[in-house]
Amino acid sequence: MRQPSILLLITVLIFFMNLPAHSAVQGKVDYVPKIDYSQLSEDELELNARSYYFLAMQNQSDKITDEATKALNMYRTLQEIDPKNEAYCVKLGSLYDKLNQDKYAKENLSRAISINSTNPEPYFYFGEYYYKRCEFRKALKYYKKAYERGYMVHYETLCRMGDIYAKFGDTRCALVYFEAAYKLNPNPDLEKSITHLKGKDAENQLYNSQTRIRTN
Repeated sequence: MRQPSILLLITVLIFFMNLPAHSAVQGKVDYVPKIDYSQLSEDELELNARSYYFLAMQNQSDKITDEATKALNMYRTLQEIDPKNEAYCVKLGSLYDKLNQDKYAKENLSRAISINSTNPEPYFYFGEYYYKRCEFRKALKYYKKAYERGYMVHYETLCRMGDIYAKFGDTRCALVYFEAAYKLNPNPDLEKSITHLKGKDAENQLYNSQTRIRTN
């Protein structure tokens, strides 16, 4: 019974690898043959999808690549196999975000939240979505939601929150999150940011104290 499943999986993968890239980016495929999903190995398909997803996200370009196309098509099939799996929605949302497909990015991340509103991951990627577009207040709102739902020790979330507070000029809050991130992953770049912010904070305190003296 195992062999037919593997053969079907290989057939499906070959089909996906030859799909036009633009169809994947548009959030759909031009034509999908009828597939008996009960005979398809979801675990094996997910394993392949995860590999292509990793390669696609590692690519610095925001243009469609073969890896992104394959990952998109495989995760869309996985989503059809298991519509209630929020992880598949998150993967699709982050892939579409990388390719600047705003509608499909938000659509899939929103779907993930509707499936499980306690999962911090889709909120984090919504934060990434807005951060990438320099909408920092919206980004901070979603990073906070991720933080509240379990990402208190998530390095990227802490760094993003620290960076946004620094952009807003709130050195105290920025230091709280940067120092928490530094505890998780001490590194020279973060140490440099913390040192710089401590200097700025000291300057702010001095300025405020001098202002109070003059006004009194």
